[in-house]
Amino acid sequence: MPVTQFRQISREKKAMFGNSFSISSRVVNALILRELNSRYGNSRLGYLWAIANPIISIMVLFFLFSTIRSRETGDIPILMFLVTGWFSYGYYQTMVSSIANGEAANRSLMMHQPVTRLDVMASRAVVETLTTVSFFVVGVAIAAIIEDATLPNDPILVLASFAAAGTFGLSLGLAMGAILTYFPFAMNFLQPVNRIGFFVSGVLFTATMLPSWLYPYIRWNPMLHPIEGIRQGWFEVYTSPVLDLTYTFSIALPLLAVGLYLERRTRRGIKFS
Repeated sequence: MPVTQFRQISREKKAMFGNSFSISSRVVNALILRELNSRYGNSRLGYLWAIANPIISIMVLFFLFSTIRSRETGDIPILMFLVTGWFSYGYYQTMVSSIANGEAANRSLMMHQPVTRLDVMASRAVVETLTTVSFFVVGVAIAAIIEDATLPNDPILVLASFAAAGTFGLSLGLAMGAILTYFPFAMNFLQPVNRIGFFVSGVLFTATMLPSWLYPYIRWNPMLHPIEGIRQGWFEVYTSPVLDLTYTFSIALPLLAVGLYLERRTRRGIKFS
């Protein structure tokens, strides 16, 4: 093949890729705006309630913990302790649910050629991240008012732990979304696991509250590490005996590759009726 012809083909492929990326970016941006509008655009009360709902739940737990506070919590402020755990696990859980159910909620849009399932999933991942960050900031502000909570001691560890929770939720949601194409009942098995995970992933406790002989077993839980990481990064007085973010990422990243593969393999099974 002549060099000039090869260069021409290369330029055409680059132009096609650039055009495809530009179209996909505009589609994702439009889907993000649509998702935000459908969730919160009808009324301000809807958005305020979306913020108030988790805050109310945390405040109820705060008053319960304040009443029966145990010595094991040490110098960690109770409300900030609950905020870091609740929103970390909530980020993972809503990411899984939102992405996995993205196809079912947007089938009418996916009938249009520019809109793909990956576009829908990407837009939902962005919306869940922005929403969780907004709610977390509100929770931190309330904790600062009530408890004089301080800023994180290690912001990099906090961000890395938050990213680990989101990446794991994104990976699992992507894989589940592809599986739901042929097995719509699969989500029924994951939901009870996530409910149990709320109580065993460190939302309401730290690893130091448990006997040391349990450490080898709780290390197997991939969501325990991001929550422990956020608390260690936030509170100077806390050092986790089990923290290992590489373990969570070592599960999330291969799972993400599997999810992308399954998503591509199951595209033909999408039903638009």
